Amino acid sequence: MKFSPSTLFPLLLAAGSSAAPSHNCPRQTKPPTVYLAGDSTMARTNNPHNGWGEYLSKYLTISVVNKAISGRSARSFTNEGRFAEIERLVVPNDIVIISFGHNDGSSPNSANDNGRSACPGTGSEVCRSGKTGEVVYTYNHYLQTAGRALIAKGAKVVFSSQTPKNLWQNGQWSGNYEPPRFVGYAAQAARSVGNGASFVDHYQAVTKTYQRLGSQKVNTFYPVDYTHTSPEGADVIAQAFAQAVSRDFNGTTAVKPYLRNPVPNSSAAIGISARTDIVHRKGVCVVGKRYRPFSRFPIQILFLKKEHQLSLRCRIIPNISFASIMAKVLITGINGYIAAHTAARFLQAGFSVRGTVRNKTSPNVELLLRALSSPRKTGGGKVEIVEVPDITVDGAFDNAVQAHLASPVSMADGDPNPMMKAAVDGTTSLLASAIGSPDKIKSVVFMSSISAVYLASPDRGQNYVFTSADWNQEAEAKVAELGDRTPGYITYQASKTAAEKVLWKFVDEKKDSRWAAVNVTAFCPSPVLGPPLFVPSPLSGLSMRVKDIWDVMHGGEVPEASVIRGTFVDVRDVAEVVVKAVSDDLALGDGGKQKRERLLLMAQDNVSPGQMAQVLREEFGSRLKGIIREAQEGEEEEVVRERMAMKKFDSDPARKMLGRDWVMFRDSVVDSARVFVEFEKTEAKN
Repeated sequence: MKFSPSTLFPLLLAAGSSAAPSHNCPRQTKPPTVYLAGDSTMARTNNPHNGWGEYLSKYLTISVVNKAISGRSARSFTNEGRFAEIERLVVPNDIVIISFGHNDGSSPNSANDNGRSACPGTGSEVCRSGKTGEVVYTYNHYLQTAGRALIAKGAKVVFSSQTPKNLWQNGQWSGNYEPPRFVGYAAQAARSVGNGASFVDHYQAVTKTYQRLGSQKVNTFYPVDYTHTSPEGADVIAQAFAQAVSRDFNGTTAVKPYLRNPVPNSSAAIGISARTDIVHRKGVCVVGKRYRPFSRFPIQILFLKKEHQLSLRCRIIPNISFASIMAKVLITGINGYIAAHTAARFLQAGFSVRGTVRNKTSPNVELLLRALSSPRKTGGGKVEIVEVPDITVDGAFDNAVQAHLASPVSMADGDPNPMMKAAVDGTTSLLASAIGSPDKIKSVVFMSSISAVYLASPDRGQNYVFTSADWNQEAEAKVAELGDRTPGYITYQASKTAAEKVLWKFVDEKKDSRWAAVNVTAFCPSPVLGPPLFVPSPLSGLSMRVKDIWDVMHGGEVPEASVIRGTFVDVRDVAEVVVKAVSDDLALGDGGKQKRERLLLMAQDNVSPGQMAQVLREEFGSRLKGIIREAQEGEEEEVVRERMAMKKFDSDPARKMLGRDWVMFRDSVVDSARVFVEFEKTEAKN
C-alpha cells in the first residue's frame, strides 16, 4: 500500500494518489407564501449537510421562504427578533411552519447560560438566567406567543415537532422509545393557540420512513453526527413532512391544499442524487442542461446493462471531495474511542484507512470492523489493520507509518514514569518512522488535550480566557517534585503536555528539511463525550467520561464535579474537525503556505455530572426510574460552579473550521445512552 501524498494523524497519515403536476389550490388573487422558522435541521447550511426546509418547495405548489437558522431555539429565535421579522413579512393567508426542540434543553439557571435553554415546564413557569438575569419562559410560552402574534396578522401556523436523530444505532433500531419531550410540547402549543394553528408530528413521520428505509440507507444520511442530515437525508425528511400532511397524519393543516399531487418521491426513493439527475452525453457528465465535466463532487460513471444493451449513466457521489479520492490515512490505536469515530468519518468522506492495534486478535478489532462496514460502503474506501505491539520501541511504526490517536491513559496514582515514557516515546517513535518514510507527508494532525492547556493557577484569575497560546507548565513540574506520590490525574496532564511538546520541537528542528512543506495541526479537546462507535469488551474499555454515563444508568454514584469535568466536546465533532483539517491540507496542494496550528476543542464549559444525571432522568425516566442517584451537590458543587464562572476557553477558531454549531451536551448524553440501551437489548437476545 503506497502513501502519496500523506497526512500524519497524531499522528495521522493521509495519502493521495415529465408531465406537469396537478394543483389542488383554492382560487385567490395572490397565492400564500410559506415561511419557515427553526434550527439547523431545517435551515440552509453548508456541505456536507443541509436542512429539510431547503427541499420543502419540491413538494409544494407555492413559494417557501426559509428563515430557519442554525443553533437557534424557540427562546433565542424570539429574543433575536426573528419571529418578529416573520410577523412583519406575513400577509393574510400566509403559512408559517415552526419547528424547534434540538437546542431547547438544559437549564438557563447556569452562570454560563447559553441563551437557548427554556425554563422547564409546560405552562406559565418562569426562571432567571444565571448569566444575565433575563426572565426565561417555557418552550410552550415562546411557541404560543409567536403563534398568536402571527395568527393576529392573518397567517396560519403549523407547529411541526422536531425531527428525530438517526434512529439506527450500530444496525439496531432505537425508534420504539418515547420521543423527546419537545414533540409533545409542540402538540400542546397547537392545542393552546387554537383556531389558526395545527400540528404535524414530523418526528413520527420521519421515524416511520427511517424504519422502512433500513439501517444501511439511513446511516448515509448522517455524514457528520446523529442530528444533521446530508442533502439526500434532508430531502427524505421534507418528503416525510409532505406525506404526513397529505394523509392528515394529525388532522388537516393549512399546507394540505398546496401539496403537489401526487407527492413526489424523494431522491432516495428514486435512486438519484439529491442535487439533480445526472446523465452521460458524449463522454461528459451532464447536470440538467449544463455540461459538468468537473464539479466539487466526484462524478461516477455507471455502466447499466438493461435488456442486453450497455448504457452509461452518471451520478454524484455525495459528501466526498475530490481531495479524498485515492487518499489514505493511517491511525494508531484505531480501536480506541476517538480513533474509531475518526476512522468512520474518514471512510464516509471517501478516504481509505490503515489503523494500528496492539493485538489483531482482540475482540474489539472485530467489533470495530463491523462498525466501520457501513461508513466504508458509503465512501467506497478500504480498511486495513496493522499490528504494532509496542509503540515505544524504535522503528515500531516503520511498517505502518501511521496515525497516533492513543496516548496511554491511567488515573492510578503512583510512579509517573511508565505513562510519561509511553506518551513521549510513542510520539518520538512515530515521528522518526514518518521522516524515514519514502512517501510524501502532506499533513500532521496531533491529538493533544485540554490538559496541555489548562492551568489552575492563581495568576489565571477571574474571567481569564484560555487560548491555544496557553500551556500547562505546572503538571510536569509537579511530577518532578512529587515522584511516586504524584496523583494520577497530574501524571496524565503532564504526559499529554510532554507528548505535544515533542511534536512541536520535532517540527521546529526539521524546519529546513522536507518537513518544512508539511502542515501541522494540534487539537486540544476538552473531555470527550458522545456515543461510542461500538461498545468494547470488556466494558472497562469505555472512555472514562462515557463510562460515567453507563455507570450512572446502572445505579452508580454520580461523579463529583470538577473544573475539567465542567467542559465537554462531542466525539463526532472531534472526528469532523480532524477530517476537515486533513481535507483542507490535501486540497491546498503543494503551492499553499504551510500551516502550524493549535486549536482548542470545546463545545460547552458549563456542564456537570449532575446535569448529566438530570438529562438521563428527563429522557429515560420510565426506563431508569429509581435507578439514577442524586448528584453530589453540596458545597463542592457550588465551589466548582463559581470557579467555572471565572474560567473561559476560546474554541471559536475550531468552531469555524467545523463550519456549524457544536453538538450540545444534552444531545451527547442522550445519544450515548441510546447506544447503551440498544446494546443491552441485543445482549439480552443473545
